Amino acid sequence: MVTSSPGHASLIGATFAGYEVLGLIGRGAMGTVYLARDVALNRHVALKVLLGSLARNPQMVKSFHREAQAAAPLRHPNIVKVYSAGVEEGTPFIAMEYVAGEPLDRFLGRHGQLYWANALYIGGQVAEALDFAHQNGVIHRDIKPANVLLDCQGHVRLTDFGIANVASETNDVSQKGEFLGTPHYMSPEQCGGAEITSASDLYSLGVTLYRMIVGRPPFEAESPLALVKLICHEPATRLNKLNNMVPDDVARLVAHLMEKNPGDRPKDARTVCEMITRLQVEKGGRSVIPAALAAFIREQAKAPPLNVVTPTPWRSRLKKPPRGSASPAATVRRRSRLFTSIITGALLFVACIGVLGAEWKFYFSAADPGHAPLLSGATFEAVEPGVLLVRLPIVGYEIEETGWVGRRNVVMARLRGLMDGPAAGLWALVTVDLDGKRVLSLSAPSGSTLDPLFWRLPQPMPGPITIAAGAGGAPLSEALLLHAMHAAGAGGTPQVVSFAQKWDRAAPNPQAISRIPFNSWVMSFPALANGHRCSRAVPRPDGLAECLVLFDTVYGGNYLVERDVRRKPLDAMGPRLTTIGAPILPDSVCYSPDGFRLAYLRERSDGQRELWVVSTERHEVNGIPMGIGRIDESLSFSPDGATLAATITPENADHNEVRLLRTDDGAVIARLGEGKVVSECWHPDGDRMVILAPAPESDSVFQNQVYIVETRPPYQRRAVTWLNSGIRKCSVSRDGRWIVAILETQGEPTLAFIAFPPATGHPNIG
Repeated sequence: MVTSSPGHASLIGATFAGYEVLGLIGRGAMGTVYLARDVALNRHVALKVLLGSLARNPQMVKSFHREAQAAAPLRHPNIVKVYSAGVEEGTPFIAMEYVAGEPLDRFLGRHGQLYWANALYIGGQVAEALDFAHQNGVIHRDIKPANVLLDCQGHVRLTDFGIANVASETNDVSQKGEFLGTPHYMSPEQCGGAEITSASDLYSLGVTLYRMIVGRPPFEAESPLALVKLICHEPATRLNKLNNMVPDDVARLVAHLMEKNPGDRPKDARTVCEMITRLQVEKGGRSVIPAALAAFIREQAKAPPLNVVTPTPWRSRLKKPPRGSASPAATVRRRSRLFTSIITGALLFVACIGVLGAEWKFYFSAADPGHAPLLSGATFEAVEPGVLLVRLPIVGYEIEETGWVGRRNVVMARLRGLMDGPAAGLWALVTVDLDGKRVLSLSAPSGSTLDPLFWRLPQPMPGPITIAAGAGGAPLSEALLLHAMHAAGAGGTPQVVSFAQKWDRAAPNPQAISRIPFNSWVMSFPALANGHRCSRAVPRPDGLAECLVLFDTVYGGNYLVERDVRRKPLDAMGPRLTTIGAPILPDSVCYSPDGFRLAYLRERSDGQRELWVVSTERHEVNGIPMGIGRIDESLSFSPDGATLAATITPENADHNEVRLLRTDDGAVIARLGEGKVVSECWHPDGDRMVILAPAPESDSVFQNQVYIVETRPPYQRRAVTWLNSGIRKCSVSRDGRWIVAILETQGEPTLAFIAFPPATGHPNIG
């Protein structure tokens, strides 16, 4: 589909200067960039052109040509190649290597900040590019994240030499007193209009490393003048004072690069490369780190979606016009005006009647997002009768949580980056389609989650993996909840927006479910010290409502409220289900299968926990107290909602015990022995459930295994797994055919699918 803004899509569909223009990549201060095909050589290129008033500005044209002159002689793996440049009927252009990936600033917009080793890996490749450029007499003068590209092969490329200074050339750009560059990343001498040397690029590289590691540049101010003053005179706070995980040597390197006096910085870019290599060796081994981090960049970086035109009979193949006629660009603009107006109207119409309507405005991709990409390298292996292992090739992550998608044999899994690895602080989201024997990547490390401009917000975080099994038309049916903060404008209150993420769609137009003030979402109470998530949104089983754990800033406590997700406006809530009291543990909140009851725990000051069940139908407040004790947060209702399974640690005991409680009054129905309740643990027949429990002492090599326990007398139990790896979590599919378990493995994250055995006999895959 064609993007229709004037000046952006004016060449799409044309053959211009020997290049077939296919789609729009983006637009910057120095021109518009298109995806094009070199007709003669049959290869894709990035075609950068100056259109409209830019093409008539002599200074802009001069600077534009300077970029081609500076970059064209540079042939280096970390520098974007320039193929050709020229002027076609008054329109200047540069044809460059097309890099499928994304700029570092967009990458950081999604991830916020990077693990220091990742930043060093990226910075090291930028330093290699600078070393080559400086040796060839080229000073870049505008090193910043926007000019660093991360490609989908794990490589880093330096681009945009638009204000570069070629040492052999005497032109106005090298004169003292000129103020060019991006203020936050400019060196003190650049801010002061002094002579620019290669040391200025090293300073900007230091600022870029600083931004990557702590999530912001070293200096920020309300005005450019105040910012320049800080850059020229104030020292930057050391990295390890802002992030204590940063080694002293890394903080020292960045500080060395950012010295105010150019003579106090490393003598050249080659020295910086050697320093980074030495740090990598000292902190983990040069032979290991680059390969792992290249994989990280390859998996995390994603090419922006392109609005690509498809061949149509009316598309122009422009030829040189007769004397006195309009230029090719003007001709295409005129011919495309009607078409683009139609497209614009259609897009505006869709946007107006879309999910968000007038309540909340976001940007949407014009291209059909299609299905989520396949995660290549995932394997399905039957290791014994009834057990299928699915290994995910996502090094540096562990599976944190799983959930069944509706009534399908599909599991959605959330993965978290290991704290001591390059993916620390990041998460991934995949779905495992058991029937189709495929794994889809919905989110990082490969694949897109939301629309193309959603990177402007902090990285969206998935809520609990609880996916409604309601009818297909329900807003939350077969969808996961994602939460992201929308930073309001000046004086506004930041908002947390919840979205419905479909299980098989990588970049849908996200459906907004609710909108909550940030101070009502982020809570502060003692339970946070125990590692509990501070807020939660749990979908009701019918997919038409969600239970929110919110914070009352006036009375200083949290509470439960149910919201019908079909209601407008998006911040309209139902009545409160609980009052302010002892803090509610967000991870404990769960619905009964019919959606008529909610169970939750409150944390008391004496270390005990109160178990409550509240009705969502009768709009009662707080509900019925079920008991007090050392109760684990994993609670699970039976299929008929009459029984609640809970894990309780008895007084003076050092082990957990599984108990069945009657939801009407909290009476103990049965004690099922040692073990732990997991979410979605009941078989649909209600007569059996799965728990996690230690293997018998004779099998001490094993850790926790999956047991099936009868929920009626005589309450027999039997193990259904005998895996060398322990099992951290498990749950039963809603049709009762499968159990999915998260294995405690090193290396590749692994799920085990176990066929739920019949009432007697051994399990087998049917």
